[in-house]
Amino acid sequence: MMDDLSKHRDRVFDFFRSCGFCLEDAEDLTQETLFRVARKKDGLRSPDALLDYVLETANNVRINTIRDLHASKRNGKNVSLEELTEQGVDPGELAALQARGDPGPLERVLTKERLDAVQRCLQDLPPGIRQCLQLYAWKEFKYRDIAKILQMPLNTVKSNIHDGRLALKRCVEQMLAEVP
Repeated sequence: MMDDLSKHRDRVFDFFRSCGFCLEDAEDLTQETLFRVARKKDGLRSPDALLDYVLETANNVRINTIRDLHASKRNGKNVSLEELTEQGVDPGELAALQARGDPGPLERVLTKERLDAVQRCLQDLPPGIRQCLQLYAWKEFKYRDIAKILQMPLNTVKSNIHDGRLALKRCVEQMLAEVP
């Protein structure tokens, strides 16, 4: 009966490769499939049903593997960069991961929450301070240009930007600390 299973090995392997698994994973999944079939094949009613059972088992192994991969991502562990470097991970690889610029769903949600908090806090600032901060941070004007636009002394602009940044920082930190 093992000969019957070996006839299906290539077909099962090709199935896993067509599903996008790398060579090593396809090999492991093929072995897992054939092992499961070998344990249960004596319960088959007819030898003709073997191919159907092999393919059904391969599909179930594929589904379980994908489910496990998704679960392992969900249950991932946060590791600091210091821990990774202590474990001997190449700093060049870490830099490449950081430079990728491909934020995940969690990072996108957190960024949106931070931006919303900044906008709400900005609205709570006095108008003169808010205008100075907006021209400085978003429009990237220089202090002198802001003083001319708003018709106020240069030191007032500098003071408003300094005070506004501190107030904004405190407000945002407080808002984000309240998020569960």
